[in-house]
Amino acid sequence: GKEDVLFLAYITYGESSTLNDVKEMFALAMVMQRQSKVRGFSSVKALATKYPRFSNADDGGNSRYNEMSKITDIREFNAGMTLAISAAENAKRANPIDYSGGAYFWDGIDILKKTQRNRKAGVKITNAVHNVVGLPDDKLKEVNISKTIKKMVNGKLESKIITNSYTSVYSSVAGHGKTIFWVHPADFLKATNGKACY
Repeated sequence: GKEDVLFLAYITYGESSTLNDVKEMFALAMVMQRQSKVRGFSSVKALATKYPRFSNADDGGNSRYNEMSKITDIREFNAGMTLAISAAENAKRANPIDYSGGAYFWDGIDILKKTQRNRKAGVKITNAVHNVVGLPDDKLKEVNISKTIKKMVNGKLESKIITNSYTSVYSSVAGHGKTIFWVHPADFLKATNGKACY
């Protein structure tokens, strides 16, 4: 509904850079809407309530989120806030414009901090144009995960070891404004039996 469009706009405005970049805002809104749908939530607000760390914009410490959410008359919104509303409305459409490249995750300039880099260990920039924050290359190492598969063959239990490997946990799919957009690469999902949205 209208309330969730507003909430999504507040988060989008809070998470986006001060550049008020159209593609960055549209992509951020898409990722949040995609995550809420794929995880089975009825709204972005429900997603944010269940997973408060999904976005830190509404934790009280984000000046852009606070600035926009305190305005009661939408006619007082500045150009960036109005753009955030457009981005949220777009994300809620049946056939939205998606500048995120199908992303499920994002990072702004915070990823340059050491603690944030540790959380996102194993990132791969797949195209230099995605690297809008100047993220240095990770020294990616191959990780191997072995599984033992057991099955009955001609009345005998046979075991087979299958090894899958991956080199990155996140691969870039887009970069706009000051935000990089990510997915889990296929080899990571296969090796870990992971889900795209977690």
